[in-house]
Amino acid sequence: MNNFRAFTLVAMLLSVASPLAAQEVYPNRPVRMIVSFPPGGVVDLVARTLGAMMQDSIGQSVVIDNRPGGASIIATELAAKAKADGYTLYMATDGPYVINPFIFDKLPYDPIADFLPISMVAEAPLALVTNAAQKGNTLAEFIAYAKASPRPINYASIGTGSSQHLAMEQLRTAAGVAMNHIPYKGGALALNDVLSGQIEGIFVALSTAVPHVKSGKLKMLAVGTPKRSILAPDIPTVAESGYPGFEQTPWLAIVVPAGTPKPIAERLEKEVQQVVRSPAFAEKVIATGNIPVLGTSDDLRALIQAQQRKYGPLIRTLNIRPQS
Repeated sequence: MNNFRAFTLVAMLLSVASPLAAQEVYPNRPVRMIVSFPPGGVVDLVARTLGAMMQDSIGQSVVIDNRPGGASIIATELAAKAKADGYTLYMATDGPYVINPFIFDKLPYDPIADFLPISMVAEAPLALVTNAAQKGNTLAEFIAYAKASPRPINYASIGTGSSQHLAMEQLRTAAGVAMNHIPYKGGALALNDVLSGQIEGIFVALSTAVPHVKSGKLKMLAVGTPKRSILAPDIPTVAESGYPGFEQTPWLAIVVPAGTPKPIAERLEKEVQQVVRSPAFAEKVIATGNIPVLGTSDDLRALIQAQQRKYGPLIRTLNIRPQS
């Protein structure tokens, strides 16, 4: 009888302990990664590459959840309000964290308080390009052409307040030249008008520019990175072309909702960085025109805060407002 009671007691304890033990295992179900851009774009491709390689090590699927639109506010709000349990990751970009806070009077999320930085992932270099028939083969010649023009020349961007917009505004301000900003709702439309010669110039993702440069339809004058890009080593930076200190390099990183338990956040940081430092990830990401970047959660937090200090005053001075 005593043995029977002991067996029953052990069985009861195991029945209670088993669910509790299962709850402590992370992850024990698929992980969602929110992306604020549509499928097939540069950010989406990097997210899918990261997710596919992460699931090999965490033992669970990483499901990409594309939520484009609204200057990335839709996706960022969704990520901010998700349950802080490690099952929602957000492929963050500079727009929602560095630019939106200074453009919009009110946001449904706090870029600092609502998120916990996990890891840097990649950078997306920008290149200044013009139509192949456009006068000027260097940045200096392009600026000279702009200054000599009887009217402000036109430049395009993928939208007001975008990294591409800020890049050209930095250049325009530094060069002291008049230019007219033509915002587009999408990169394809903007680039088409540069290709046709209707627009004089644009900062675009280097990966987007390279095929058109190789085909002879565009000229690449400079890149916005602080050092020459491995994707276009023969192209000078804006900084070395006469504008020291110039830099505009969009970035991609992983963040999670604030309040995510520290052990889970540390596990995610380890998993993401393990993928980012792998040669296989580098090969696939470079093929999309991006550069893998290793950076800790502290590095990412410092980057966001530094860029807010840098670009906030510029946005306010230029009175950049949301595109209607």
